[in-house]
Parts: sequence; C-alpha cells; structure tokens
Amino acid sequence: FPRIPGNAMPTWCLNPDNDLEQLAGLPDFTSSACTDYTDEDILVELPCHNFAQDMIGPTGMERYMGPYRRGTLAHHGPDLRDDPFTEWIIINKVVYNVTSYVRALKDPRTFRINKNSPNAFLAPKMSNMIINKLNQDATEVFESIYAPEVVGNYLQCLDALYYAGVIDYRDSPFCFALLISMYVMLILVVLILTLQFVCSLLYVARGTRTLTKDMAKNQVMVMVPCYNEGDTELRKTIKSVMETEYPEENKVLFVVADGMLTGKGETVSTPETIANVLGYEMDKQRDAAHLYKSIGLTERNRAFVYHGVHKKRGRELKYVVVVKCGTTSERATSARAGNRGKRDSQLILLGCLNRISYGRELCELDVAICRALNALDISMEELKYLMTIDADTRVHKDSMGQMIFSLQKNESILALCGETRVDNKAQSWVTMVQVYEYYSSHHLKKAFESVFGCVTCLPGCFTMYRIKAEDDRPLIACDYVYGEYSRNDIESLHEKNLYHLGEDRMLTTLLLKHFPDMKLSFVPSAICWTIVPHTFKILMSQRRRWINSTFHNMWELLKVNTMCGICVCSMKTIVIADMMSVMILPASVVYAVYFVYLVLVEGEPMSQTLLMIYAITIGCQVVVFLVRSRFDYIFWFIAYFVLGIPLFYFLMPIYAFWNMDDLSWGSTRQVSAKPDAGKPPPDTIKKAASKPKGKPKGKPKATKPTKKAEPPKKKVAPPAEKKNGSRARSGGSEASASASSKAPRPNPDQDRRRRASTSRPTSAAAGRSSRGNRSGTPMSAIEETSEI
Repeated sequence: FPRIPGNAMPTWCLNPDNDLEQLAGLPDFTSSACTDYTDEDILVELPCHNFAQDMIGPTGMERYMGPYRRGTLAHHGPDLRDDPFTEWIIINKVVYNVTSYVRALKDPRTFRINKNSPNAFLAPKMSNMIINKLNQDATEVFESIYAPEVVGNYLQCLDALYYAGVIDYRDSPFCFALLISMYVMLILVVLILTLQFVCSLLYVARGTRTLTKDMAKNQVMVMVPCYNEGDTELRKTIKSVMETEYPEENKVLFVVADGMLTGKGETVSTPETIANVLGYEMDKQRDAAHLYKSIGLTERNRAFVYHGVHKKRGRELKYVVVVKCGTTSERATSARAGNRGKRDSQLILLGCLNRISYGRELCELDVAICRALNALDISMEELKYLMTIDADTRVHKDSMGQMIFSLQKNESILALCGETRVDNKAQSWVTMVQVYEYYSSHHLKKAFESVFGCVTCLPGCFTMYRIKAEDDRPLIACDYVYGEYSRNDIESLHEKNLYHLGEDRMLTTLLLKHFPDMKLSFVPSAICWTIVPHTFKILMSQRRRWINSTFHNMWELLKVNTMCGICVCSMKTIVIADMMSVMILPASVVYAVYFVYLVLVEGEPMSQTLLMIYAITIGCQVVVFLVRSRFDYIFWFIAYFVLGIPLFYFLMPIYAFWNMDDLSWGSTRQVSAKPDAGKPPPDTIKKAASKPKGKPKGKPKATKPTKKAEPPKKKVAPPAEKKNGSRARSGGSEASASASSKAPRPNPDQDRRRRASTSRPTSAAAGRSSRGNRSGTPMSAIEETSEI
C-alpha cells in the first residue's frame, strides 16, 4: 500500500554534504494532490496516487485497485534472493526495499555503485551500511554503528523511506516442525474422539437384559463408606439400595463409618445418623470396640459392629455397620477419633476376605463381622459380588440386576461400573457445567475403554467387583492386590497422590496389572445419581485431587505391560495421549481463543483444516446424546461449552499442578469444629517422637531381645449369635487382642451344619428387626494392647 506523502525527513537521517536542490533528472511527482512532496520524496520516487474526489476512501480505492486487504506484508526469503530486480536489506527481521536508493547511486555508464554519489542523501554511516550489506541481513552491523539510545531514531528513517514488510519465518524448519506436530496432535485427538464415538454407538442398540432366577441366587454385598454425610443423604442412599430389584435374602448392606465425625451443619455425628436411619441403638460407652490393624501412623484402630434387618414399607434390608471409633486414648483427645481414610475403610472388608480366602488368622474385627453376617444367614464364603457406592449416591432400582447380568454372562469380567449422573443439576451454575462432563466421560471415554476391556478408572461411587472366580480363586482380595493396596510405607509425593487422593484409580490399576486375562467393563444400562459440588471452592478442591491423582496414576498405567494392543495401536498410546492432553490443555485453550480472535477481530482467513477438525470434535460430542434422544442435554452441552471448557481445561489444570503437594481433601468434605480437633492422638505423637530423624552415628548398642507373645493354642471359629435379645454380646475372650482366635477357613457346608445344630434365634436375638444388634464385650472388659 502506498506511503503517506509529504513526511519531511529528520536532519540526522540526511547527508549534510550533498545539496538536494542540485539533483537533476528526477521525475516530477508534484501535482495538485501531492503539493507537499519534499525533495527527499521525489528522490526516493515516492508514488503519488491522484484519485478523483469520488474515489477517495476505501470504496473508491477498491474500485480503482480491486479487492485489497490492509496488513503486514510477509516476504519469503528465497523469493527475495531469487529476484534480480529488487535490492533489499534486513534489520531485526524487517525487510527494507532500497532499490530506488541503490539505482540513484549507480553510474549510468558502468552500473557500479558510487558511494560518493551526489545522490547519496542518507547519512554516511547508514548509506555505507546499505551498500555493504546489500541483499543481506544487516542487523548486526546496524546495532554496532549506532548506540542503543539512538537506534530507534534511525529505524524511523528507514521505516518511513523503505519499509516493505517482514520476513516470513512460518516456513522455517522450526516452525514447520511445530506445525506438523500440532496437526499430528490434533489429528490424533480427532481420531481418538471418533473411535470413542463409534464405540459409544455400540451400546445404543443393545438387547433386553433380564435377570433370571438362577442369576439372582448369588449373594451380593453393597459397601457404603461414610465420612460426614448427613441424614438426608444417608436416607436417600439406603432407600435406593433397599428398593433395588434383587432378592432381599441375597443382598446385604455393609456400611463403614470413618470415625466419630460430625459433618458441617449437622447436629449429630454420622455414626449416630446411621443408627437413626437403620433403627438400631448405639451406646459408645457400653458397646464393644474391636481391634484391627489400620493404615497411617497409628497402626491400630478399634471399631463398633452392629447388624440387623431394616424394615420399611414392606421391604427388608440386611445390614452390617462398622463404626471406626479409635483407641481409648484417641477418643479422649481427638475430634477425629477413628478416622483413617476411605482406603482404610475398604481394607477392612478386603482384609477380611483375604484372610478368609487363604485360611489365615482373623483379627477381632474380622470375627465380629463374620458373626454379624452369620446372624443374618449370610456367609463370607458365599459372597460372590461386591458392589461399592458412595454415601451420597442413589442407585436405580434395576442397576444391581444389570451389573450382575453382565458378570454372569461373561465370566472374564472382573469388575464393571455403570453410568453416574448428576443428581443436583440445577442447584447452581457450578453443577450445570458438570452435567454434560459426567455424561461424556461415561458414554465416550468409558465406553471406548470398555470395548477393549481396559476401563482405567472404576469409580468408587458405583462399581461392582467379582469377589472370586468359578474355581474359588480370590480376585479382588488376592494377595497381590491386597498386598499392594494395603501399603503403609507411602513416602514419595507420587505415591501419596496415588494412595491418599486416588485410591479408586489405584485399585483399578492393580486389577489391570495382576489380572491381564480378565476385563474391566462399563454397563451404561446401570444408572446411579450422585451429589456433585455446588460451589466453586468445593469444585476446585475436588478437581485438584482428581487431576493430580489421574496424572500420577497414568504413570503407573504405563508400567502395566499387559494392556491390550501392539506398539502404537495399543491402550498405552491412549494413556500417553491423555497424559499429554492434561499437560497442554491450558495452552490449547489459549490457542483456541487466539485463533477465534484472529478470525473475528483481525479478519484473518480461517484455516479449513482447523475448521474441519473442530467441527468433528464438537459434532461427535453432540451426536452422542442426540442418537439416544437425550435432547435435554443440548442445554447442558451449551453450558459446558461456554463455561465448562475454560474452567476444566484451563483454570483447574493450572491450579491442580500448582498445588500438587496439597494432599488434603480441602473443602470437599468439611466437619464441624470441635475442641482439640487438630490435636493428634497421643500414641501418634509418641510414635513420631520416638522415630529418629537421621541415621544414627556409630554402631548400635546391643539390646536384649524381647519375648514375643505366644500364639493362642486353641483355634476358635466365629460362634453363632447367642439368644440374648437385641443387646446380646459375646464373651470377653474374643474381645481382647491377646486372645484373638485364629479361625479355620469357613466353608458353606460347615456354616449350614453349625446353623442347623444351633437353635434358630428369635427375631429379636438374631437382629431381625429394625433395632439391630451389637457384637462384642463392654468397653470396661477391653484392655488396650499394642499388637494384633
């Protein structure tokens, strides 16, 4: 585009030795429209467009010149070098067309450049630089002849006279490599998303799944770990389990309360709320507390055990409740007595199954749990499936049947999960942006992974495990899985993110690692609803845990050599792509925003390739719910696309990585403040203080060996419940740690013979009432011990 004429050059740009008025042979560019031309403008052959008055402005200019665009002209380096009619120099990647100046310096007879020509009107240093660095990069010379404080002044002279654009570095090897890598990543993402879309369609037209009577004969345990949930959440969860369409005699509810905690805003503790919902009595002073080995600094804990049958509206639900209450000293000093975390709650049941499967010695708590199950006519040996749900989750009435149907039809399935939906969709804008995210994570990602039998995350809020194989081989509680999952030597940041924040993902990884011949699947017909965070603060706290645990768990997945596929066409490629996407998501959002800005604001032409890629990305996600006639998800998708993408793809990954060393649960689950809430139990302080901080110097002193406790000589099996009413308790010998009996491996035949030989307890004695039953000895009869 032509320069604006009439700009007088500053004196420092000109050569004071030459008289510009004596220049001859120059074309006359002056006219009625160019009366302000200076001698310098004439010398450099500055063009003057004398347009008619009716052609002034963008419209007239376009009529005269044709369609045009204003912008920075980019010059391709090879094109400049191959042009024999153009003279140029480059300073700081800016191209200056000095053809007119060089032509004025040439001798008309020899065509050689005369640096002393009277036409050399530029300052001597600048003129010599142009002549010596002609058709080259003159940046280094230019910066060497002028001081930094005056460089800008001389660049203004060159810009006003000879500016022609910039060097196009988009075709450089570095930029070309970046461009190729960007398109490879985008194509990979589109390919994965397309495969996920196709796999999701495989679950649309599935046949009728009806549970037969033979399938309904298998005994199922529904485990619900609790922390600080209130009355409303617990009633809803227990009610949904009771209303599931599965025989009442073959399902049992197993609730584990993680400590004597009271949720924020609640008036009673969670264990007391559970007792009120199920209808049994709870006496913390008189009820027996059974010892077991826990995880954490305090490697011992105690728990109450209650059992019974919850009756409501003609329905019955067998239940066993384990309340972790802590040691005696812990209950006296800490407001979080008994709290050891969700993984410890899971290990209570997995440890019991492990010891029974391998015929090992049972701890006190194991004996109490077995006794409670026996009173409900359920044996640990006969349990075949374990269903886990969260305490704020309600399940659909046929979800249990749908899961068991899949496990029965395919014996190679080790575990499976269903679809988790948002229960509080419209509570706030924070819950709205999560609705479609939950939907896509199941019907795209989990459906894709399920086709290959490698679901990488079985959520603890809604999953069913196969406890043992057809040949009675333990699965979920085998030594390999239980041994690694019950580790108590978690020291590195990587391991803490795995075991403290992402226990569900870590358990899934262990199943993939140790059972390569079995599958982890997804059943979309099994549905549950859960309560999601409704405030921004709680959501950030939850996603910090999820993102960090997911990222660290992906490193563990890369170590699993038995994942399906070969080389690039394998699930490991998907894991690597997921890991890279987590790291580059913020940069991708910035690039997408910049791309939209260039198109809408700057008017840059839109790349057809990028437009097609983004169209496929968005289209696949929309069609997923349209083919299922879920038209209500159009609104949730718009909310997710407008508010969720900046939140989940930009802000949260940055926040999570910045706080990767934060291993707390944050604001996700808050408890009410009580005195001494932050004070650890004295045995924890004692153990931490006694542990040396560094390596001791010198040789250790010899000490006398301590005498180990002798194992009990007599092995006692878990006895049947006595007929002492709803407040029946067992003898004191089973309650103390030193007298913890080593029970032989039970089997169904022995259990049936034992129950047949014992008089059938009454409904009150066996806990067949909503009041429940307590197991164990009074607290006064229990003596705290240091070993199990």
